[in-house]
Amino acid sequence: QLWLEKRVQLRSGSEEVPETAVDRLLVHSGFGNSPGSAESKVRGVVTSLLRESRKFCTREIEIINKDLIRMQREFGGKKNSPFVVAAIQVTKERQKQEAVEEEIQVLNRAGPVALLFNLNGTVVRPITSDLLNDDSGLNEPVQPAPHCRQMLQELQVLMQNSVVKCALATDTPSDAVDYITGAAGLADCFVTEGIHSASSDFEAPRLKPDPSVYIKAGEWTEVPMSQ
Repeated sequence: QLWLEKRVQLRSGSEEVPETAVDRLLVHSGFGNSPGSAESKVRGVVTSLLRESRKFCTREIEIINKDLIRMQREFGGKKNSPFVVAAIQVTKERQKQEAVEEEIQVLNRAGPVALLFNLNGTVVRPITSDLLNDDSGLNEPVQPAPHCRQMLQELQVLMQNSVVKCALATDTPSDAVDYITGAAGLADCFVTEGIHSASSDFEAPRLKPDPSVYIKAGEWTEVPMSQ
């Protein structure tokens, strides 16, 4: 292609096209008796290759389109095609990742963020006080609060990047906290050091509205309480 372009450029400036090493090589290789005939032969080969490749590509596209149409009919429409469903899923995951990265940048500029969670009625659906006093009495299913697990899992991405710290501050005794978070499927959503109990962390219980458990949890996050 470069050789053909060069010959066109040379020809446009002069009737006499100087012979080059490539000209001699092509003639020697049997492409013609002269550079001019070699050029014609090369043009013919290139044109033929282009024509055949276009035919091949067209056939391949037709085959792919037929397969897609058949698959779309089989799965009840284009939107239900596995290719389309997979593409949408990939796009959603990419958008989600981009949103997280953008949020991390915003939080990095704003400084670290601390989130303090209550246990009963916030992280898990409300449990009666009697049951909280003795984890052996928890005979009813413990359920996470709506959307709580999804929220905590998404926060974990931010926690891994050290822009968010999540702590649990509760009146519930530590043993019962372990039982409840485990039964609710939330045991992996908080690090052990981030769980603070007003009943177990002090020599004598300091139950709410005493702010001690919140202060202790806030100090653990290393984020100033003023923030």
